Amino acid sequence: MKGDKTTYPIKVYRWLFVFLFGLISLASAQEANQKKSEQTQIILQVEGLSCPFCAYGLEKKLKAIDGVKKTDIKLNNGIVKLYVRPNVVIDSLTLKKKIDEAGFTLKKFNRKQLNIKNKINKKNH
Repeated sequence: MKGDKTTYPIKVYRWLFVFLFGLISLASAQEANQKKSEQTQIILQVEGLSCPFCAYGLEKKLKAIDGVKKTDIKLNNGIVKLYVRPNVVIDSLTLKKKIDEAGFTLKKFNRKQLNIKNKINKKNH
């Protein structure tokens, strides 16, 4: 009997520790998933894009910026969309400098927060 009284609290503490550790791990994983599901989209109006070679040169300059994940360039209207990794901020001056270096002119700059989960859910409906 005496042995049972001393081992019982240790078992309870062990299970409590495992439960709390699991709860904390679950909360951390959910927060990480939420951060992964949010990314920034930067929409630029660029003047001077006239051919695929021009677009390729600009794309190389923009992808060299730390945090740029993907680019989408529409030649016909000069719209450039940049998809930026979560928690990365790219300021308009950095973009303007890279666009100038590529030989083009930045006309408009718009930043938009995207939630990937909502975008996926909308496609499925």
